[in-house]
Amino acid sequence: MIGLVAGCASIPKREGWQEVEKMTEPRTGISLPWVREEAEAPTAMSTLQAWMASDLTLERALHIALFNNRSLRAKFEDIGIAGGAGDQASVLSNPRLKFEALMPGGGGPGSHKVSVTQNLLDLFVAPSRRGVADAQMERAQLEVSDAVVNLAADVKAAFYTYQGAVQTQMMRQRMFDAAEATVELAKRQKAAGNISDLDIAHQQALYHQAHLAYTSSQADVAVAHEPLARRLGVSGLSLTLHVGASLPELTSADPVLEGLEDLALKQRFDLQVIRQDTQILERTQAIAGVGPSMASAVEMGLVHEQDSSGFKLGPDVELPIPIFDQRGGVTRQLEAQRRQSQQREQAKELDVRTEVRLARTKLLTARQRADYYRDAVLPNAEEIVKRELQHYNFMLRGVYDLLLAKQQEVHVRKELIEALRDYWIARSELERSVGGKLP
Repeated sequence: MIGLVAGCASIPKREGWQEVEKMTEPRTGISLPWVREEAEAPTAMSTLQAWMASDLTLERALHIALFNNRSLRAKFEDIGIAGGAGDQASVLSNPRLKFEALMPGGGGPGSHKVSVTQNLLDLFVAPSRRGVADAQMERAQLEVSDAVVNLAADVKAAFYTYQGAVQTQMMRQRMFDAAEATVELAKRQKAAGNISDLDIAHQQALYHQAHLAYTSSQADVAVAHEPLARRLGVSGLSLTLHVGASLPELTSADPVLEGLEDLALKQRFDLQVIRQDTQILERTQAIAGVGPSMASAVEMGLVHEQDSSGFKLGPDVELPIPIFDQRGGVTRQLEAQRRQSQQREQAKELDVRTEVRLARTKLLTARQRADYYRDAVLPNAEEIVKRELQHYNFMLRGVYDLLLAKQQEVHVRKELIEALRDYWIARSELERSVGGKLP
């Protein structure tokens, strides 16, 4: 039923992953739930399955997603790829063994030559190559960290959407049950001759509306379920995610715009990736300047020659003559790529500032809407129901008038639920824009 922790028998902490945890935990508030030892896998699986069987809180959803999301786990492997490239960058090229054997055409003793050479250019550029590999490892860590922060924001948005849909469905079900009971009451009153055909037709119309609203809310729950399940890395037709019934209330205050843009420029991982690209290109360009040709080799070694007169031993040197290929095109290409990366960095900074302003505007709009529903619209609807109930008790109004007022109150509560959902989704988007938790 659940594709949970499939193949989780080995997700060890490897080199470079600790740095990702250090970078992401302050941004998400969740530590990456690594399985450090083989023996810990069954315990981790049991814990996650217990979480899935009980009410799913947002914190638990984040833990499950960061552990079990397949796309994120695939992204983690970029660190291993970069680590392998770094290991290879530290290795010198193998020595070259050359053997020549010459046989005279007219007979007689022949001669042979044996030489062993090593690429000396490796000795000069190996530290620089390692520096590039280290920068590429840092880039991979930043990309993985960005994926973690984005997944956390996606999980929050999907969680609030699903939670709001479940809360709306429960409310719609209560109204559907009430409408069903009212229709049954109307039928009995019609049989007793107390109401007309028009009155019962009105009640049946309200019942049909309540039935359609309830059916629609069931579909909304099913639609909202799938994105959350996908981000958690779970699936199955019989899988049901149990979440808390109510969305959280509004926060006491939202962060001011001042300082948010600078904070985003400081901690957005995707922006740091672009900056890291510039550093990698600068280091690569420095390697290109070590010799006339990065692809050429400066070979030095020993040569041993043996013939009938004896043997000879001496140095062997082989180097390219940069007459035609002086690698000018490569240098020009790297310089253009470096300038391109700098322009991308500046463009990304503008995009980040815009994203922060837009996300905060959406957050403030969502708060204003939720505040208005909570403080004005809902109290007014509740007051109408209260007055209708008083009139009903004094036999001044009928039960159907009371039911209609209650249905209008339920509609207002549904709008408030949607406003709260939109607020929390907007807040998670602002966190994404800033690059982590809000101040």
